[in-house]
Amino acid sequence: EATLRLYRDPQRALAEIPTLRMLRERPDALRARAEALTARLATVGVVGCAVEPHAGAVGGGTYPEVALPSWAVVLPGDAGAEALAGRLRRGDPPVVGRIEGDRVFLDVRTVAPEEEDALVGCVGAALEATGS
Repeated sequence: EATLRLYRDPQRALAEIPTLRMLRERPDALRARAEALTARLATVGVVGCAVEPHAGAVGGGTYPEVALPSWAVVLPGDAGAEALAGRLRRGDPPVVGRIEGDRVFLDVRTVAPEEEDALVGCVGAALEATGS
């Protein structure tokens, strides 16, 4: 009911409903956030990350054919992308990335700015645990 009330004021809905806020974030802003996250990861000893363009999904099967231009922090897969992705999923909080080849992609569109500190900690812990 509260969410439906927000939709009565479109500007408020865009600002307060996380999914709508994520969907409308501009690619240039996402790239800046990905670069800042990569720099922060380097300061805690996570090296070898990259920032790459990424085609995200709108999600949940709602628009299965729609690719959403985004940017991702790409984690090195030195110890195996599957192992790293597994450690990230089992972390607290869990982090879900996408494996492509031997690397793990974290689409910054799906990370709220207030979640970035936790993300940096989780990635650092997961890479340390895999020996990367």
